[in-house]
Amino acid sequence: MNKELLKQASEVVGETCILVNLVSKRTKQLNDGCAPLVSEYQDLEAEEIALKEIIEGLVYQQKD
Repeated sequence: MNKELLKQASEVVGETCILVNLVSKRTKQLNDGCAPLVSEYQDLEAEEIALKEIIEGLVYQQKD
């Protein structure tokens, strides 16, 4: 996994446990066939695509 993407995503989310859950759920969706929300995703693993989506604000935690 790309450490720079992980660092950037952790700055966006703030809490590690929430970031882990977001990446995990989005990775499962991508592996199940959902289309990536970012335009440049060739040669990236599903986890890295999920991190890019979080960094770009396309995937986020819903607040109650």
